[in-house]
Formats: sequence, C-alpha cells, structure tokens
Amino acid sequence: MKTHCDIINDLLPVYCDGVCSEESKTAVEEHLQECEACREKYNLMNVDFVNKTDVQDENKEVKAISKAVRKIQKKYILIGCLIVLSFSVVILLSIIGYHFFTTAPENNIEALEKNAEKYLSINGYSELEIVKTEKRGDYLAALCADDKGTWTLCVFFKDEIFENRWRAWGGTLGAEPGELSCYSIDDSNGLSLKVAFGGEIPDEVCWYTFENSQTIYYRPVKENYVLDVFVFPSTGDINGVPEPLDKDKNPIEN
Repeated sequence: MKTHCDIINDLLPVYCDGVCSEESKTAVEEHLQECEACREKYNLMNVDFVNKTDVQDENKEVKAISKAVRKIQKKYILIGCLIVLSFSVVILLSIIGYHFFTTAPENNIEALEKNAEKYLSINGYSELEIVKTEKRGDYLAALCADDKGTWTLCVFFKDEIFENRWRAWGGTLGAEPGELSCYSIDDSNGLSLKVAFGGEIPDEVCWYTFENSQTIYYRPVKENYVLDVFVFPSTGDINGVPEPLDKDKNPIEN
C-alpha cells in the first residue's frame, strides 16, 4: 500500500492540473476512495490549486484594469498635448499675423503711407504722401506731405520678426513749408535718434547746422528737401534745432 501511495502522491500534481492520462486519472480516483491519507493530501493540494487559480485570475483582472487605465491616461495625455499644441499654434500664428499685417516693406511706399496715416491719425493727419525716405540702421524716416500742405515726419523701426518690414513708431506735429524741423528721441538700446526734416526749403538755404553734445554738424540741402537721420550714443542732449545757412554757411535770418 505504501508504494502505491507514493505513486499516487507523484500523480496528484498532474491530476490536480488535469493533465494526466485517463488511466492515471482512474487509478488516482479509485485510490482516493480507499485511502484517507492520500485523500487528505489531495484536498490540501486541491485547495492550494484553487487558491492559486483564483489569485492568477485576480492578477489577470488587475492587469487588465491597469492596462485599460494606462490606455485611458495615454489617450487623455495625447488629447491634452494636442490642445496645448493647438493653442500654441494659434498664439504663434496670431503673433506672426500681427507683425506681418501691421508692418510694411521698405519698397512699398503705398503701404508705408497707410501705416503712417494710421499712426499719425491721432494728430489729425490724413491722406499723407511720402516724398522721400531715408534709412539708417534699424530706423526708416519718411518725409510726408499731408492734404493741408503741411510737412510732417513718420519714423519706422525694423520689425522684430520680419527684418524686411517696418513698423510706424514715431512722428511729429508737422512743419510749415520752408521750415526746418527736427524729431529727437532716446530708444531702449541706449541710443539717441535725431531726424532733421523739411519741405519746400527756399533756394537760398544751401546748408543747415545743429549742435549735439558740443559737436557742430553741417549738412547740405538738396532739391529743397531735408531728410537726414542721425543715431548717437544717448547723452540726453539731442534737441539741437537745425538752423538754415546760405551757400557760404552763414546764418539766414528768418
């Protein structure tokens, strides 16, 4: 009987797993009906097998739930990334659009005139005509005549995104025909911008002069127009008014 029990005990694992042959299955079942000791071992082994199976099933369920959760998380992370990306694209396109549609290329005089009119409209200017432009560094000055016969100035600066486009940035209250005027301002880069301008300058005015930081400058007057752009290191002394001179550089009385 002992030898028979040993054989049955060897067969119990495969019997519990259901992978033994029919003959072995019959032999084990017949023996278990007769042998209480082997039956107790089988019951214990069968309980362990059932518990192991339940744990495995639970683990499968947990893994399936975790997999589903991860899938949902990935889906919402992807949706969130797409939303953020969409907003970023919209903001970027808005910034690019603003810089493009509020600026004008240097060679498009008509577009520059419209931008100058829009910028200077707060001062009552309208129907501006650009007569002459002058560029220095990041600045572009436009000498303009309005529909009332007044000469004025619009200053543009180079756009931060489109280097070949210009934005209206400054201007003056205008000058009467034959009058020399200037526009001066300090920028945020530690530089001083000074623009001398005027239209319909009398023939006897051949030169003009101004002083900046104890330095005297002389500039010629050509074709009865003046439009000169100067950029200096900022010193706070940028308000020298242009004075008209004759051909010998002598002052002309107004």
